[in-house]
Amino acid sequence: MVTTMQNFEGDFFKGEWREGYFVEEKMKRVWAAEIEVLNAIDEICNKNGILYYADSGTLLGIIRHKGFIPWDNDIDIVMERDDYRRFLAVAAEECKEKGLRIVNAYSEETYDQAFTKVCTERKKGAEERYLEKYHGCPDIVGVDVFPLDYLPSRKEEEDVLYLLLQHCMGTIWKIKKKDWAGLEKYICEIEEMCKVQIAREKNVINQLLILMDRLACLYSKDEADELALFMYRPDKERKYHYKKEWYAESVRMPFENITIPVPTGYRDILRVLYGEDYMVPQHWKRDCGE
Repeated sequence: MVTTMQNFEGDFFKGEWREGYFVEEKMKRVWAAEIEVLNAIDEICNKNGILYYADSGTLLGIIRHKGFIPWDNDIDIVMERDDYRRFLAVAAEECKEKGLRIVNAYSEETYDQAFTKVCTERKKGAEERYLEKYHGCPDIVGVDVFPLDYLPSRKEEEDVLYLLLQHCMGTIWKIKKKDWAGLEKYICEIEEMCKVQIAREKNVINQLLILMDRLACLYSKDEADELALFMYRPDKERKYHYKKEWYAESVRMPFENITIPVPTGYRDILRVLYGEDYMVPQHWKRDCGE
């Protein structure tokens, strides 16, 4: 399966000022490489009837800049859990045919993020072809794919689900920060609450990410009125909730030299993510979803 390379105008790779920020040629080549990865994902999704949507800084970039936010360096997309499952079922093989690879907690034990990344793959001895395919970008780049999960309709069940997810995420952060104080107690509490066994001799972060993923998809679309990015934002304030109807339909909108599906409820989604003033450029961390 061959993915058609995207065409970029000659001036695209020149450094330029955008919104008072200078985008260097190197960044432009990273952008172009990421667009190639997204184009491959788009082909896979279209072939298999899988729905996806621009998310976070990518969604904001489409609406506000018709492309990347000048100080952003990645592409984020979301899929409702049912589509996410279907994507993962076919993507490993189809991505391999396109020279890409799928990375998540299931595919790589040392991967420590709560989402899937579709990455370029640079093989030894094929560096020249890699540079040609990815517009002179020498780096491994990828597109982040987040599952959008269904919230339980009962408040009591939502409370329990958030408690479990936050406890898992808090434990993951303790390990990442090498904060060993009370760690065993945290892990034992998770084991008791979820009725699971966590092998201490294996990668604990990996086991917790897989546990979180299984907890996040406990509820079905028919049971829910709202959606949430549980795996990425199990926030205490529960700010990042989205009404199901915001994702009922999509429209393709310009993003640099391609188009990306955007949920028709994008205005409401962006208000949740960035506030009422989302059209006003802010500090790069906020705009990039950090």
